[in-house]
Amino acid sequence: MRGKEGARVLIADDAVEAAETFGRLLEMDGAQVSMAANGEEALAQFKRAHSEQQAPFDIVFADIGMPRMDGYELAQCLRALPSGAKVPLVALTGFTRADDVHRAQVSGFDAHIGKPLSIGQLTATMQRLLGRREPDENG
Repeated sequence: MRGKEGARVLIADDAVEAAETFGRLLEMDGAQVSMAANGEEALAQFKRAHSEQQAPFDIVFADIGMPRMDGYELAQCLRALPSGAKVPLVALTGFTRADDVHRAQVSGFDAHIGKPLSIGQLTATMQRLLGRREPDENG
């Protein structure tokens, strides 16, 4: 996978309007976006994509403060799956203190972006995380 174009993206966030706006921006750049309103829903979609032999998700963006299953738990559950061990995970959150960032890293997130979101920061993070996977995929 190179960059955003054609990337399968999963966005988990209970702030539906903000997530939909972010998703539409990614779709305008050629990404295929799926949405989940909480961590449980995101985990189910991730598992379903892999069990039904659909194209797997290339990257997951998740809010931390979601109902039913927060972002920390979602990250830990994804990392426990063989198919989720290496997928890039990005925390999108209002929890921006140093201990929040550390907890996100310990939970399995690869990057942490504070809200309000900057599309430039999101794009750069996505490009960096998807770009670093290229050597593994191309040999």
